[in-house]
Amino acid sequence: MIKELIVSFFDNVKQKTTNPFWGTFILVWCIHNWYFLYRIFNFNGISYIQRVQIISKFVDGLFWNLMYVAFLTFLAITICYFLLSLSRGLANIYEVWALPLVYKYTNKGNIVLREYHDRLQKMYENIRLEKNKAYEDMVSIRNDNDNLIVENKKLKESKHFNEDYDKLLKEIESLRAKEKEYLAQIDLEKKTNEAIKASKNREENIKNENEEKIDILIKKLEKKKAVRAFKDVCLYISKKEPVDNSLEKHLDYFIELKLVNVLREAFPMDKYRLTKDGEDVEERLRLMDDNNTL
Repeated sequence: MIKELIVSFFDNVKQKTTNPFWGTFILVWCIHNWYFLYRIFNFNGISYIQRVQIISKFVDGLFWNLMYVAFLTFLAITICYFLLSLSRGLANIYEVWALPLVYKYTNKGNIVLREYHDRLQKMYENIRLEKNKAYEDMVSIRNDNDNLIVENKKLKESKHFNEDYDKLLKEIESLRAKEKEYLAQIDLEKKTNEAIKASKNREENIKNENEEKIDILIKKLEKKKAVRAFKDVCLYISKKEPVDNSLEKHLDYFIELKLVNVLREAFPMDKYRLTKDGEDVEERLRLMDDNNTL
């Protein structure tokens, strides 16, 4: 752990010292503060108080001194990079424009322009690629031709075999078609049976639910002791006669159970109608009465 910290510290110091800013900053600071450095190393003939005053004066203006030195450092680096870019540009102009122009007029026989050389090189490369492609195409055509010759020979030898093979394929296709029809018919029968079974199950479930519902309604009537009143209401409705006033108190309960509907705009004798549940309850009560009679 300590070794890694030491290595990291020295790497960081090395990276910082290789930065051109710090070297330039130190150089500019030394030049700008040359008088202070000179007096530091030449205190001969100066009293101790004068030395302290010189150092104190320098320290008091240290912040603005450093700011000014930093400004000069940035300015020096900017000018340096500008001059480097300018010199690089002049060198490129000389290499790209001036030098080829001089060679063009002074040594035409031995010197070839880079642009002309690159153009010829590109043309040569394109010709070489086209030649290779043409050779590959020729080899491919020859191979295809040889394969066609072999296939043609095989076809001639197997002409009769192909005819028999075609007949066999037709028979197989016919058998497959019949098999598909047979399987489709079996599948249709299976789906039909499943649909019939599902329909019967639904009917049975509906019937059971309806039976349970009728039992619940009858139990509610028995709990309210309104079975006899309901039978009388059913009798009046079936005869299309006005319901007796003594049964009016039960009608609200029958309507609440949705056994009876009220027809608002009908005549008094047709004012009430049995609902589907009411008809089922009536039929169940009638069967119960018949069984009790037997």
